[in-house]
Order: sequence, then C-alpha cells, then structure tokens
Amino acid sequence: MRHLKKRNKLSRTSSHRNAILVNLCKSIIINGRIRTTKTKAKMVQPIIEKMITRAKVNTLHNKRIIASRFGSWDIIPKLFDQIGPKFKERPGGYTRVIKIGFRNSDGAEMALLEFLEEFKDISDTKDGNAPAVKGKSSKSTDSKTNEPSKTPAKKAKKLTRGKKKEKSKKIKDKKKAVSTRIIKKKTAKKKVAKKKSAKKKAAKKKAPAKKILKRAKKKK
Repeated sequence: MRHLKKRNKLSRTSSHRNAILVNLCKSIIINGRIRTTKTKAKMVQPIIEKMITRAKVNTLHNKRIIASRFGSWDIIPKLFDQIGPKFKERPGGYTRVIKIGFRNSDGAEMALLEFLEEFKDISDTKDGNAPAVKGKSSKSTDSKTNEPSKTPAKKAKKLTRGKKKEKSKKIKDKKKAVSTRIIKKKTAKKKVAKKKSAKKKAAKKKAPAKKILKRAKKKK
C-alpha cells in the first residue's frame, strides 16, 4: 500500500528519475533558471532548497553530503562560495515556480524554476562577483531606456506566442504544399485517363471496318 507516499514517479525507474533530478539541480545552480514541466519543477524545488540550506554552512561534512548526492565536486565551489553566502540571512524559500503555459506537442504544463529576484546576480555573471541587491527588489529598469523591464513570465509568454505563430505559419505552408501536390497528381491522372478513353473510342470505331473487310475476304 502506498500510504503517505505522495512523490510523483514521473513514469520512470528510480535510477532514471534520480538522474533527471540531479541534472536539473545542476542546471539551475549553473544558470539560475530552468524551463521544464510543472511537475518536474515542483519535484526539483525542495531538493535544491535543502542543498542551499546546507551550503549556508561551509563545512567539509556538508560538502561531502552534497557531493554524494550530485556524484561529483564540479558545482560545489559555486554552491558554497557564491550561492550559500547570498542566502545566508534568508530562512528559506530561495526559489520560485512561474507557470508559463502549455507545450505545443503534448499539452504538458510548463514552468520556470528560478532563484528570487534579489539574488539573480548569481547566474547573470560568469564569475558571480556582482553585488547582491539588499532588501526587497524594486521594479527593474533597462539601462539604455529608463523604462521598467518586463518580468520573466511576460517575456516567456511572448516567446511562446511568437513560437506558436511561427509553427502555425510553417504548418499552413506545409498544408498548402501538400494540397498543391495532390491537385497536380489528380490533374495528371485525369489527363492519362482521358488519353486512354480516347484511344479506346478510336479502337472501337476501327473495329467494325475491320470486321467488314474480314467478311468480304471470306466470301471471296
């Protein structure tokens, strides 16, 4: 009986599922944001947050525990030197899930999993040396035009709309091409059929004349 076992299995084996979750955790640590399905994002969120709480205390014991979870020491320097200290004063809730929409192919609900806005400079710079914004973040503005920049959710929606339009255009073009091919094939078939019918009619007209000649020959 699966009582009190709420974890989603993602229709995969345990090894495959663990590999997916580890890879998603690595990608969010490197990039600061990932785009995946809503179910996967909600499964990754508690794992990455537990890792960040451990990264706040920079000890060899914590490093070894996280390294055993990841299977490598590649991401541990960034996690303990850059991400952990940024969230040191925050008691929890380091990430958020933003719903984007639905995937075109199978209709799966998509979402963005990202660090909070106050700590986005973790991923925006390669070295991670940019100063963190203290307190609540005000509305961000573009440096070139002093206008408020759009939120990632709106940007993602615009991108999805543009992609949908492009796909719909491609589908329409393909349908047109297919329809023109079909029409050409049909016209070619009709022409061939007309030629065959004309030949048959000509043969029928010639047939009685041949029969009359044969009868005349027999009488002689």
